[in-house]
Amino acid sequence: MSDTDRFARLHKLLVSLNAISAAAIDSDGLLERVVEETMRFTDASGAVVEMVDGDDLIYIKAAGQIAAHVGLRLPRADSLSGLCVRQRAIQRCDDTENDERVNREASRTIGIRSMLVVPLLFGEDVVGVLKATSAHTSAFTNEHVEALQLAAGIIAATVGRQAHLETSRREGETLSQELQASQAQGEDYRRAALFDALTGLPNRRNFEETVDVALSGGHEVPGTMALLFVDINGFKTINDTHGHKAGDQALCRVAEVLRSNLRTTDFVARLAGDEFVILLRDLTEPVREVVELARRLMEVFEYPQALAGRRTMRLSVAIGAALHVRADLTRSEWLHNADEAMYKAKQTGRFCFHGSAETLRVVV
Repeated sequence: MSDTDRFARLHKLLVSLNAISAAAIDSDGLLERVVEETMRFTDASGAVVEMVDGDDLIYIKAAGQIAAHVGLRLPRADSLSGLCVRQRAIQRCDDTENDERVNREASRTIGIRSMLVVPLLFGEDVVGVLKATSAHTSAFTNEHVEALQLAAGIIAATVGRQAHLETSRREGETLSQELQASQAQGEDYRRAALFDALTGLPNRRNFEETVDVALSGGHEVPGTMALLFVDINGFKTINDTHGHKAGDQALCRVAEVLRSNLRTTDFVARLAGDEFVILLRDLTEPVREVVELARRLMEVFEYPQALAGRRTMRLSVAIGAALHVRADLTRSEWLHNADEAMYKAKQTGRFCFHGSAETLRVVV
């Protein structure tokens, strides 16, 4: 080869490498440019980047005569590409029909008669191979081998770095998905710990924590809060007569009525069974506001209630209330007062209020 030819080939190689480097910001565009430029400076009729995947090599980007074979998976054990990976050195085949190192059946299917294969090294790892192919025997000369060897280091570093970035991105996405799943699971655990599974209302633990916070912040303003204890009348009879499914529907309906008749600053929870409790905060006229709420709730339950499955049922509730009357009032004492008022309400059939004088009186 003359000096002029060598210069022309070197110039072609440098132009190709420059084009490959310029495409490095786009992973898909990079591999496409690699196979196109490999065909250019090796005078090949086809080129492919094969990536290592366990015991196989996969065609991930191809051009020319083998462009249609992207996705092809071949065992590393019986192919020239696999040998290239194992020996970490460029391999040349002048005739696939007479070379025992080659997967002859695959070469016939694809239409390859000669090839050059160079390993793509990134650090200590072989991430894949770059293969130049031809439909003709002995298509590649020593000059082509030299050109591909010169280019291999730059191409391998560029492709390897991009593969590393893609792996890191995928691992980052996986980690993010795992983190989101963990957070979602944590939220599920939190809801299971603090909310009633049937009605969706806060549970006893949630209620206790909320009342404790309210008491710790309400010591200086006694009389601005109240607890209402709500119990379904005849709930056992509902279960015994209509079944537990109907009982569950009744609980859900009562929860819905309580929730829909409260302010955003109020708090309602299901303590256990058919017992509910409401915490009212920021009251300005506590007695009037508590009585009005109790009257409104009892009026709702004067009418048949719509349950799931087009079922209707008459429900009634007993409601008792207790004000937060002292700065040193404890949660258990406060709840006991509201509970006592509720039992008085059951006996009288009317709303019962545990007022500021610490005495029970029937109001509604």
